[in-house]
Amino acid sequence: MAVTQVTAGMAMSEAGSQPAGGSMRSIVLYAMAAAFMSVSPLIVFVPVAYISAGLRNGRKGEIGAVAGSVLLLAILASLTSAPGAFPGRFAEILGFLLALGVPSGVVVLMMRRGAEFGHVMMAAMITSLLGLFVTELVMRAAFGISPYGMMLANFHAQSEATIELYRRLGWSEDKLGQMATMAKTFTGSYLVLMLQALVATMFTLSLIMIPRLPVGRITGGTYLLRNLRFPDALLFGFVLGGASPLASGSLRVAGLNLLGITIVLYSLQGLAIVRATLLRVGLGLGGTVIAALIIGLFVPLSLGVLFLLGLFDPFFDFRKMKRKDDSDESHTD
Repeated sequence: MAVTQVTAGMAMSEAGSQPAGGSMRSIVLYAMAAAFMSVSPLIVFVPVAYISAGLRNGRKGEIGAVAGSVLLLAILASLTSAPGAFPGRFAEILGFLLALGVPSGVVVLMMRRGAEFGHVMMAAMITSLLGLFVTELVMRAAFGISPYGMMLANFHAQSEATIELYRRLGWSEDKLGQMATMAKTFTGSYLVLMLQALVATMFTLSLIMIPRLPVGRITGGTYLLRNLRFPDALLFGFVLGGASPLASGSLRVAGLNLLGITIVLYSLQGLAIVRATLLRVGLGLGGTVIAALIIGLFVPLSLGVLFLLGLFDPFFDFRKMKRKDDSDESHTD
């Protein structure tokens, strides 16, 4: 293991010393890819472009890719937005920069130092949350608007449109009223949880893609899904969040959001345990597909099982029986 980490560290050091001309072309391509994905359904893979740029071209490569993509998005916004919509579009771009671009830079820095998967994910989550908070403060101070409030309004508008659709399909007013109440409560109190769950999904998918890309030779198999294990300190977040029902007001809502975030993270760790187990018993891609189908068919029971696996993993280490021959990186996560 030590030899592998040293080798990876040497490769990472070499990766940041690309020729200037080649680096510039690479950075531009990564910036264009990130900008394109950000305005398409592929937005969940935006961190892949930033992380790859940083691993291949060093810290300046990641900064250049982020700056280039933000510039492209700003140009697109100026060409497609009405004059009065500028503050809202600026908030979107600033949030994109601080909640995805900056955390990606932190991720690259930690990856180049050989940090573990779970530690990298925790750093990305915390940095992204801070980025959203800074975005809120800047927009309130500069334009007197709240990006958080704008997102709430958008969610409410979408909820109302969905309810209206079901009304046309013949749903009863009682059911529609229950749906409206649930939507209002969830979006009004748990928007932070929804955003952080999205961030966790984006960075998990992006990191497990890195070993499959050419830059994966730099990190090896460190960031394969089966290696995802969050720091034991996450247990304190679960305990604090679990105590939130004893509080009231904003403190209670904040605690419930924290509890929800830890549940999401431990569920991801449980998924990693399932993947590692499938490999240990000799099941590859086919076994993974079958397991995914079972998980999808038995939601939410399967999600509860994944959460419990992740929660108790620090105590029982469900992957400690891993065989030496499981280090084959040809498996697909």
